[in-house]
Amino acid sequence: MNRSTRYNKKLQEIREDVENYRKGFSPVSDREHNKFKKDFLKLKNNFRIAPK
Repeated sequence: MNRSTRYNKKLQEIREDVENYRKGFSPVSDREHNKFKKDFLKLKNNFRIAPK
């Protein structure tokens, strides 16, 4: 699995979590939310230009 595939997979997971959060399913705790944000930023920093 190459980096961009991993990136997209993680992005998809985050998107799903955001959707669920908006719908009110299993609201994520602040701690989890911060972890997502940290993971996301770490991922973003690994890819200077996000693959389209």
